[in-house]
Amino acid sequence: MRTLKRNKREIYLCQSYDDNGITKFKEPIPVKVNYNSTASQVNVLNFVDYYSENLQAIVDIETGKLFKQGDRCYIYKKPPQEHDILCKEADYIVNTIPEDSLNSVKINFKRLVREV
Repeated sequence: MRTLKRNKREIYLCQSYDDNGITKFKEPIPVKVNYNSTASQVNVLNFVDYYSENLQAIVDIETGKLFKQGDRCYIYKKPPQEHDILCKEADYIVNTIPEDSLNSVKINFKRLVREV
């Protein structure tokens, strides 16, 4: 997977935290990553938009430290104007614990919302 700066696209990350046993999410922060589909199965929506069930991103170590399993992301959607602490409108979740190597971190995203 290429990780050129020109290929990076902006996503919005909502980091999760626990508040008395309830999982809540912080305000979305913009993060530039290069993500690609990991499966051949995609949902074809109106106007020929393609939304993959699983995405994968490879980022540098510093950016990778922002992500953890259970965080939610706005990838194909923009975050709402008013922040929702439950992130009900987010379209992806960090599916696995980010795996790091010497220079990069691999992050897997799973689609949350299915649109018809």
